[in-house]
Amino acid sequence: MECGSRSAASGAGGRKSAVRRPLVFGVALSIASSGLGACSDAPSGPCRTVVVAVAVGVAAPLRTAAARFQGTKVDGRCVSVRIEPRSPASVAETLAGTVEEPGAPPPDAWIPDSWLWVPLARSGSTGAAAVASVEPSLASSPIVWVLSASTARKFSAQGMKASWRSLMPGGIPDPRQRTDADAPRFVVPEPATSTTGMGPLLALHTLAGTGQRGLLNFATAMLALRTMTVKDPVAVHAAVGDTGRTTIGVASEQSLLENEAVGERSLVPVYPAEGTVVLDYPYVRVTHDRSQGKAADAFGRFLREPATRELLTDAGFRTPEGQAGSALDPKLGFTPAPPRRIQLPDSPTAVKIRDMWNRMRLGARLLDVLDVSPSMRQPVPGTSTSRLTALSRQIQQSLQLTPDFVEIGLWQFATRLDGTRDHREAVPIRAMGSVDNGVSQRDRLISAVARSKPIPGTYTGLYDTILAGFREVSRNYRPEVFNVVTVFTDGEESDPYNGMKLDELIRTLRQEYDPARPVSIIIGAYGDDIDTRPLQQIVNVTGGKVYLSKDPQQAQRIFGDLLVRMLCTGTQCPIT
Repeated sequence: MECGSRSAASGAGGRKSAVRRPLVFGVALSIASSGLGACSDAPSGPCRTVVVAVAVGVAAPLRTAAARFQGTKVDGRCVSVRIEPRSPASVAETLAGTVEEPGAPPPDAWIPDSWLWVPLARSGSTGAAAVASVEPSLASSPIVWVLSASTARKFSAQGMKASWRSLMPGGIPDPRQRTDADAPRFVVPEPATSTTGMGPLLALHTLAGTGQRGLLNFATAMLALRTMTVKDPVAVHAAVGDTGRTTIGVASEQSLLENEAVGERSLVPVYPAEGTVVLDYPYVRVTHDRSQGKAADAFGRFLREPATRELLTDAGFRTPEGQAGSALDPKLGFTPAPPRRIQLPDSPTAVKIRDMWNRMRLGARLLDVLDVSPSMRQPVPGTSTSRLTALSRQIQQSLQLTPDFVEIGLWQFATRLDGTRDHREAVPIRAMGSVDNGVSQRDRLISAVARSKPIPGTYTGLYDTILAGFREVSRNYRPEVFNVVTVFTDGEESDPYNGMKLDELIRTLRQEYDPARPVSIIIGAYGDDIDTRPLQQIVNVTGGKVYLSKDPQQAQRIFGDLLVRMLCTGTQCPIT
């Protein structure tokens, strides 16, 4: 079959809503997939096939566009475009050379749902060379909150407005802290693989503030968001449509419209008051081949022609400038005017945010070491509460909020608690969400901390315990996660049983600390007259930190810093 002209390949593609009439794209798909209009017998030789990897949501209208483009000649040779729906995350990692997609053809062009994936694609040497140019946006779709129609009416009657600030500390409570069955939950698609899931993180970054306080706000919000993730946008729609629970979801406008078009559920969009993140669908050429690149560029120009752009607006996308087509009907809750956009961070900062999230997903391995020597019986100034009781309450509160995937264990220490050893294992290190004999690790830790009491007749065997804890975490070191020993004490070394001396501890730590397998030591010291100089010498060996406080109730400072350190350090952090 010879190459047809573009108009012949276009067929009778009038203005029809892609979402309201999904069979239009089904026909186009069968045409494109079957090779109808292929040019293997054309005088100029076989058609050149251009592979375009596209975000799944935009694949249907682009297949119709590819069918219309079929037969276009570039340098005298006809071009056939094959649309390959693929995850932007997987394409970016493949282009960067960090992963392989077996069976997936290398693309000549790429249309991710956001430019945010381009820096990831360029992060490897192969990607830096392949991602030659990024053309302007082809379409846009703002990220919206998705509610059931009944929930939206209830919120409106109560004067409630959608706000990203509700995801900041003190906003929507962690679901584990709520007991009422009707407490709203928030669900987002996994940010590591979904730009829609990254949207809340980018919005929160703009609202978190600056400096250490802003970084802690952002890290705390990220920690809470980790408990709200679901697999993908389909799971978001399913969760919001669950009539048994009040649920708020996050999705793109276009995916919501597509979901409603197939009659799945009655859901409505709500636009956040501060503005939102917008998916922008850039056209990216990613081939080294000059001829393939020219053909890919020709298809990119074709996609910007008015008639082709109508395919996208009819499918529920907006123009790059944010103008809505007729598919985004106000009667369905959509706002025709361009929604306010949140100012996105620059490319390096966006990469740091993604890296923070990936480290959050990996978790951490912590050994908490709690002082139970007699001095912990002393009351907190101005109260009748002992230091150990006040500290225990703070630790329990922190444990309640720790994600299931973080591994934590508990030691108690004084002197000679286990034979000649100054420490004893109260709870071995396990993932917080693990269950042993019907009891979760979280509950086991909280119970052990609550039962901790000062032990009469003992002393503070601090140095031997620090070294033993360091060796325990080092021996079971987990690559790629934050490995740390956290010591809570109110005293100084006072072991009368030939305990380790400071210079011996420092020398041993220097010999055993491995920068390739770093284990940090963090010390929370509570009391009025503690000499922190020896403690500072200890933590300096491992890149740790000493926190000095007169009040054990300020232990939350340590937990906040641990959270930040688990996610980023120094220039790796997206907030400074």
